[in-house]
Amino acid sequence: MAASVSEQVAWEAKAGRVAAGAAALSLALFVAGSVYGLTAETRRQPRTLGDLGPLARDPLEFVVPAVIAGIAFALLGIVLGFLYKVVKHRRPQVPSAAFALLVFGSIVAAVTLIAQRIDIVNAAQDFAATGGNPRAPVTGELRGRVPLQIILGLNLGAYLALGLSTVLISIAAMRAGLLSRFLGILSVVAALSLLLPLLPLQVLFMFWLGALAALFVDRWPGGRGPAWASGEPLPWPSVAERNAEIDRRRVAAEADEDEERGAASAEPAGEEHEADEAEAGATGNGGPPAGARPKRKRGRRR
Repeated sequence: MAASVSEQVAWEAKAGRVAAGAAALSLALFVAGSVYGLTAETRRQPRTLGDLGPLARDPLEFVVPAVIAGIAFALLGIVLGFLYKVVKHRRPQVPSAAFALLVFGSIVAAVTLIAQRIDIVNAAQDFAATGGNPRAPVTGELRGRVPLQIILGLNLGAYLALGLSTVLISIAAMRAGLLSRFLGILSVVAALSLLLPLLPLQVLFMFWLGALAALFVDRWPGGRGPAWASGEPLPWPSVAERNAEIDRRRVAAEADEDEERGAASAEPAGEEHEADEAEAGATGNGGPPAGARPKRKRGRRR
């Protein structure tokens, strides 16, 4: 049974905080994994067979960054899963395959990242046991490992699935008014960063995660679209429409202030008029005060 609009909006308010926390934690883990993976030589991808020697002696430093990135990808699946359910309520025509792709992509990407590093460590231990030319490229040694090639193929498929699901969900969210045009385009760029590991794209990917975290808890600058509060598909207002609404509210606020000032300035005059009436009533029918000597009318003398 489909949830009512009020129930859906209430659920989104609660689950949105969880999804925002998952986005923020995923962002932190992606940054930490990238920094951790670049601070020591044994944590980087080996280039020659000689680079496999340190991996055989200390494999933990090589595997830990993959574990961190794997957890980050799993959290990314939670973030996209929440956005999918929010979009699905407003646009039922969004393909269900998008959800299946994001589940497959986030889980398989997390598992294959860790499995890839573990198999490379196994190759390093085999090289340490058998020996070989330490200057030879490591690609030839690793290309012959069938399990590693299967893992790499699954990893690429996971990235493709995750990127495609991100695009499908983001476009549907933009059409439902849940994402602005800027965030919709940024989502497509974030999906491309999964396939093209370029530094500018990765920076935009991390910014995109932070933007989703702010959006989910209604901390987006200028406010988020009305579709979030209404539970219905409503267009995200353009910059001109948002500025016009701000001007309208400012004019209305100034009018209210002027009305309050007018009411406040009218109160003393009313109080003074009431005091005069009270004084006149005390003398009876508006006559002179009691005890006052009446003035004589002067007539002309003949």
